[in-house]
Amino acid sequence: MFFAMALLHNLDNFVISSSKKVNLYLELEKTSDMNMIIKELKESHVDISDLEIKKAGLVNDKGPALLINFNLPKKQSRSETLDKLTTLDGVLFAEIL
Repeated sequence: MFFAMALLHNLDNFVISSSKKVNLYLELEKTSDMNMIIKELKESHVDISDLEIKKAGLVNDKGPALLINFNLPKKQSRSETLDKLTTLDGVLFAEIL
C-alpha cells in the first residue's frame, strides 16, 4: 500500500511538471504592471487561455492579483517562465498552482 502511494505521488508530480498547461498566480504593485506581464508572456509565445483579475492579493492589499491560465511552447519550461516573470519590476509574488 505504501509503495503504491509513493509511486502514484511521484507519477502525479511528473505529470504536473511535464504538462504544458500552467496556472499562475501573480501579485503586482499596481494595475499598470499588468500590461508588462501580458507583454512578456506574449513575447515568450505562450497561449493565454484565461486571465482573471482580483482587486487585492494576499501579500499586497493595494495592488491587483492575477490568475493566468496559459499553454507553454514545447521548448520552454515552467520554471523558466516563472523566473522571467519574477524578475520583472512590479511583481511582488508569483506561484505556479
